Amino acid sequence: MNETEQNVRDRSIEDPSNRFLIHPLSRALLGPALRLGLTANAVSIAGLAFGFAAALAYSEWRDWRFATLGLVLMLIWHVLDGLDGMVARASGTSSPVGRLLDGLCDISTFVFVYGIIGATLPADTPAAVYALMVAAGAAHAIQSALYEGERDRFHAFSRGERLEPWQPSSAGGAGEKLYLRFRRLLSDRPATIVDIAGYRRRAVPVLRAMIPLNANARTFAIWLACLAGKPEFFWLWEVLVLSPLCWWGIAALRRSERMAPVMASQ
Repeated sequence: MNETEQNVRDRSIEDPSNRFLIHPLSRALLGPALRLGLTANAVSIAGLAFGFAAALAYSEWRDWRFATLGLVLMLIWHVLDGLDGMVARASGTSSPVGRLLDGLCDISTFVFVYGIIGATLPADTPAAVYALMVAAGAAHAIQSALYEGERDRFHAFSRGERLEPWQPSSAGGAGEKLYLRFRRLLSDRPATIVDIAGYRRRAVPVLRAMIPLNANARTFAIWLACLAGKPEFFWLWEVLVLSPLCWWGIAALRRSERMAPVMASQ
């Protein structure tokens, strides 16, 4: 792992499935992708195609073979999702538009899967189950944004950087501005942490506990719920377990920051 990639992905808080499966496969594909001249955006779109294929497989989620095919296709999407960032960094083509496209592809994959599973529920499914699905989707979007934001914050503090308000890119538009405004509600005044080692000792266990909030964990949770024949178990997991975990984690991370000596921004 080169220095740039280490700055992006701190192994101390990384999901084991990323460390030992997804990212090694992404790195193995980096050389061939660069030799073929693939752009990061092309890789993102290819990943979206696999995400859509996974959703089609989940249209037959009652059959464990199709559910497992959906899992495998989503794992391929994760590999390509990791590869697009590596290609962008290796080729020096990172851009706001590329980051926006990557985020849209990530969201779209889960929208496809949620929608297909919801559309194939039995005809006598109570309306409350559909309401639960919608609530879970909304919770998922909020949790993912906050979790990634906390990881960004951790990486910035760990590198000794002064945390500045994140300005929306020209490509993001009104949606990104609204998203950033929501994230700032949960952020303290910009500052630089002086005792980085002490801060990391407190923050790393919290971020490890928050790993179920990442996309990989959700991919496996969807598969397990379908194997059990109860997709609603996954939506309950989103609302009743992951939402409290998200808010607990943010509160714990703020405490870890307040316990560390800081140099406030002027």
